[in-house]
Amino acid sequence: MEMGLIANSSAILELHANECIWALAGVQQGLGACITSQIFNTANRFKALAALMKLRRVDEPLIDEINKIIADFRDPSEKRNRALHDPWVVNREGGTGRVEVTANHKLVFEVREIPIEELNRDRLEIENFTRRFLLFRNKIFAALPTLPPIPELRLQPIHFVDLAHERSQSSGEK
Repeated sequence: MEMGLIANSSAILELHANECIWALAGVQQGLGACITSQIFNTANRFKALAALMKLRRVDEPLIDEINKIIADFRDPSEKRNRALHDPWVVNREGGTGRVEVTANHKLVFEVREIPIEELNRDRLEIENFTRRFLLFRNKIFAALPTLPPIPELRLQPIHFVDLAHERSQSSGEK
């Protein structure tokens, strides 16, 4: 049950991050979903969100807040990944646990017993982070009507030329 709640809370967090991206990009949900569905993980969604916030010239306190969210996301993200992606097995002594395999400067390769209380604490931490992000999402949506227009040069810095058309015009074809 705890793992299902962890998965659901994580999915809700991603949905709210997507929602902020779509709103700041000024695209309808379906168009935005075509783009954000290709962003592999929540951390990268947060990076895209931060970039859009800067482009849209969101007030500095909200920029600081997304940067703090990004910095604070590592621990809940790691707990989510361990709970959902590590296999759960019976160890040699007959206890249950999850197979933890990491090699972040040091190999960890073991069956780790996880008491239900620990899994519950991890779930609560992830749910609290999701609630925190929802409050942040509400601030983003409240700020949308007050955002200044984006200079056209920032939105369209590249002038694309139809090279085939240009060639045909220069050779006299019509």
